[in-house]
Amino acid sequence: VEVSKGTVSGCAIRQIAGNEWSQAHGLLLKGDTCVATNCLVEDCVASTECAGAGVLIENGRGVLVDSTVRRCRAEAEKNSSWGGGVYVAGAGRVERCAIEDCYAYAQGGGVYVEGSSEARVVNCRIRRNSCSLWAGGGVRIKNVNAALVGCLISENVRQTQGSGGGAGVYVDSGTLVNCTIAGNSGKKGGVVSSASATWQNVLSWGNAGAIARISLWSGWR
Repeated sequence: VEVSKGTVSGCAIRQIAGNEWSQAHGLLLKGDTCVATNCLVEDCVASTECAGAGVLIENGRGVLVDSTVRRCRAEAEKNSSWGGGVYVAGAGRVERCAIEDCYAYAQGGGVYVEGSSEARVVNCRIRRNSCSLWAGGGVRIKNVNAALVGCLISENVRQTQGSGGGAGVYVDSGTLVNCTIAGNSGKKGGVVSSASATWQNVLSWGNAGAIARISLWSGWR
């Protein structure tokens, strides 16, 4: 389903299987004025390189709100299989959503954010997601000053291939505010942060891995 403007509400998108880039997303938000609310996106699978097997918010200001994304998979064994649940580009926003049981081969099993500094993930529940190759079983924020606000990030897994880490969160830059990161597990730690990231009122507990304590990482402030 592609939305370029206006609002789509109350839709259910299930079992979309794509083997071409243009067919790889259950829901594509690609305009500056598009909103998806109260939607269910589940069991979508991308068997080719893909950003956002469940939902792709392209370079604009698309908003996904009050929705559930679950059991979506970017499973092609490629370096650019990112964002099994949701991929956020541009100034996209994800608000009050549940992203659960999703998988990306490379990075960002639940959510991958590579937008602008205006990109936001707010009051979301990001649970039981995973990735294999690099980083961010739950959430990956790459090289942008985006923000995670008021999110629960729990029970995510970063599997044992390759380098990287951050079973729950891997953040290069950006801000985490009022988040709870708990019960994530995987090689090279539950949480990985660079020194340029900002953390405000973040609770981290019960994260397991080769390095489990967030205080060991220079990004903790």
